[in-house]
Amino acid sequence: MVMSHVDEKIEQALEETLEEIGGSSVRDSTLYYLKEKYHLDFSGISRRPAVLIDALKDIFGKGELLIEKKMTEKLLNSLNISLSESQREREEVSFVSVVKLARNQSELE
Repeated sequence: MVMSHVDEKIEQALEETLEEIGGSSVRDSTLYYLKEKYHLDFSGISRRPAVLIDALKDIFGKGELLIEKKMTEKLLNSLNISLSESQREREEVSFVSVVKLARNQSELE
């Protein structure tokens, strides 16, 4: 399966977030673990973002919340999606909801 623009941005957001939090060794080992244990392929990940979040919860426990928050912000910025302050404060602004919004926007283009 070919990676969509949104898939590429998700992978980039995850890699950057993991490197910021724990350096290149945390990034590399987490990506390896996602691929080997969870058989996670970023091609098509925008169609099933909850799989990524569930795997990160399994790996990092409650630490996944920080990773998800940072990834979501990076995704919003890289895809030029702007949300109002009230939208950002609501619980519905999650990684999964932003991915769905990005995917819908890219399908309209």
